[in-house]
Amino acid sequence: MKFDFGFSMYFLEGPKLSTPERFFIQVQHKLQLYKRHTETTIKLYQDEFKERMAKHKKVAQAAMAEANEAYKRHYEEIEGDDQNKHSYAAHESGIDELQYHFSNEEEALKNNFSEMADHFNKSALVTLYALMETELRRLCGQLQVHYKKRVSLERFEQGDYFKSIIEYLDQIIELDITGFQPYQTKVVPLQFLRNKVMHNCGEFPLPITEYLDDLVKTSDSGFSLEDIPDEQLTIVRVRSKFVLPFYDLISEMFSELFRLLNEKERFSFLSDRLAYLCRFLAPDVTVTYQEQKAVKNGQVYTFLVESKALEQPFTFLCKFTIADAGKEELVVTNQLEEEVNNLDRLIAGLVKQDHIIRQALGGFIDPKKTYRHEFLLYPVS
Repeated sequence: MKFDFGFSMYFLEGPKLSTPERFFIQVQHKLQLYKRHTETTIKLYQDEFKERMAKHKKVAQAAMAEANEAYKRHYEEIEGDDQNKHSYAAHESGIDELQYHFSNEEEALKNNFSEMADHFNKSALVTLYALMETELRRLCGQLQVHYKKRVSLERFEQGDYFKSIIEYLDQIIELDITGFQPYQTKVVPLQFLRNKVMHNCGEFPLPITEYLDDLVKTSDSGFSLEDIPDEQLTIVRVRSKFVLPFYDLISEMFSELFRLLNEKERFSFLSDRLAYLCRFLAPDVTVTYQEQKAVKNGQVYTFLVESKALEQPFTFLCKFTIADAGKEELVVTNQLEEEVNNLDRLIAGLVKQDHIIRQALGGFIDPKKTYRHEFLLYPVS
């Protein structure tokens, strides 16, 4: 198929976005960046540890091989029973002391890198929680302006800032946060450990509480406790496998907030994104939301698309499905009986350059996932 230069130029710039829409795209980008930084740093620690451990083992093996040869020589130097010969040979060769030395060095190396990783993971945990809370506060400020609300978040602030933010979104912004409750529950362990790391350096008094004990047991070795009986303390040791899933959880949480905001707006944001695509047909195209329903792995939205252009007015319905899929796919089914100018060209261009769909749907889709996008165009009955 010949490359459609005019089509590509038309979609060179993405859709115009409102302040809340830009916010959700930016916050997803930040979360990806923070996660990548954490993964990269942990890998650097792991690579350095493997390199240092390999060098240690190489030196230890060479030294032990030399000590073994010395042990054999000394063993044969004296007469006596096996116990006496062994004691003499071990003393003269220094093999036991050498083994003890390298065993201690290996343990120290493991502890050193384990502590480095623990400190970094705690920093990542604190930073991630700070990012989540900061961005939620910023969202509240933007929505206050967007909806012209007189009451600010500060009026709701209490000791638990996260809870204050959710209450503000519920009571002042009037988002239906019913479906948001599971995210609140899942974020609690992150919030709990963040507070302890920030204010107590990750230390807990002994005996530990039942809640902390349950957290450890359900963390799948994501973190552990190191007791210091003399001080009646236990210290939390955090692993990356505990921190990393929270990046995806918080990403999903912001996606859910964006979905709830779209519901409040009766999907006007999504209507505008489809209008951005359909204005290739006519500059005066309007796209009006009709209904939405959940399907397996996704959502189906129905919109009315119409243009009153004098040359060729048109009206049709568009059923748009976004569903998680194993690979990126775009399917367009045209059941319209009447011809619409540039429609075939639009369909062909979108199928050939499917990145335009992802650009148009920024914020509605997870940049890390792949989707099946399906458009069904059919007449108004």
